[in-house]
Amino acid sequence: MKPVAIALLAFLPFQDKSAAPAATPKLDRATAVARATAFLERSQAEDGHWGGQFSCAITSMAGLALLAARDDAFKTPHVVRATKWLLAQVHDGRVPKQGHTWVHSQGFATLFLAEVYGRGLTSDNRPDLDLPSLRATIAKMVAAIEAAQADIGGWYYTPTKTQHEGSTTVCAVQALRSADNFGVAIDPNVLAKGFDYLKKTQNADGSFQYRLGDGSHMKEGTAAGVATLALMKKLDFPVLINGGKYLVKLTQNAISTARFPFYGHFYSVLGMKLVAEEMGAAVKGSKEWHKPIYDWLLAGQQSDGTWKLRGWMLSSGNEAGKRDYSTALGALILSVYDERLSIFRRKPPKLPGHASK
Repeated sequence: MKPVAIALLAFLPFQDKSAAPAATPKLDRATAVARATAFLERSQAEDGHWGGQFSCAITSMAGLALLAARDDAFKTPHVVRATKWLLAQVHDGRVPKQGHTWVHSQGFATLFLAEVYGRGLTSDNRPDLDLPSLRATIAKMVAAIEAAQADIGGWYYTPTKTQHEGSTTVCAVQALRSADNFGVAIDPNVLAKGFDYLKKTQNADGSFQYRLGDGSHMKEGTAAGVATLALMKKLDFPVLINGGKYLVKLTQNAISTARFPFYGHFYSVLGMKLVAEEMGAAVKGSKEWHKPIYDWLLAGQQSDGTWKLRGWMLSSGNEAGKRDYSTALGALILSVYDERLSIFRRKPPKLPGHASK
């Protein structure tokens, strides 16, 4: 009950509460994740995909949500179906451009397939997938991402050597880091240049610019920058501390009301988790950062397990008839602390001997 409502009760006549209906129990995190993933399993298209215009990226997000929710994600057919659908979209290591962007589809697809491959190496329930062939495809996708890097170190929505911006760079870098975690060869210089680009986009107040040199102060993009730079093998403590402090000053509510609230909260929860583990004392509030966000999600989940679309994805993303994107990211946010995805941890996973680089 809201504080205002509680205050008003003090002015009402005494009521016999013995006959009042029982309060609805507060939804817990595990139940919310289970409801969200159950929806995703129901809403998956017969051919294995999710989403509308941005089906490659959203299928990858939904698949990641299923992987993040359960250790035995291969017990049901949904992850494998999504994997096979995505693999069918890949030609010469590239998924198609969808809408205005290629790199988001390419980055999230590479990230998802790398996490599927890694889970397949260690799972007791091996997936119905040709893992060596999957690894070879991921390697080609990695090469395509590397070839699309701009000379300055960032990436853009489409391959170019002259244009660049932050959200695309985050997507590319996290895909490369996941592939590297599971023994797929990457060019370390490309990854280092990507990290360096993101660091250079940070402003003096700790926020991150949309594009290097444009002077902007992003909300969701700052969260994404912190989450990505926290995956560096050698941390840049001042950059991460300043970024974390900016987010604390910004507040969770500022991201909830921004253009990409689910995207922003996904990266802010991940980034602040990693910051808290490495330098929590330096960023007061980082250890508790996720709690208001989890409360926001638990309060906003619909009875069918979904979350309503908000911001740009509702107004301009051509996803208004679907809730796959928001539900996938909602489930991912609530699963960060379970650490089932390799990018949710700083230390790379231990791999079987045959998978070592």
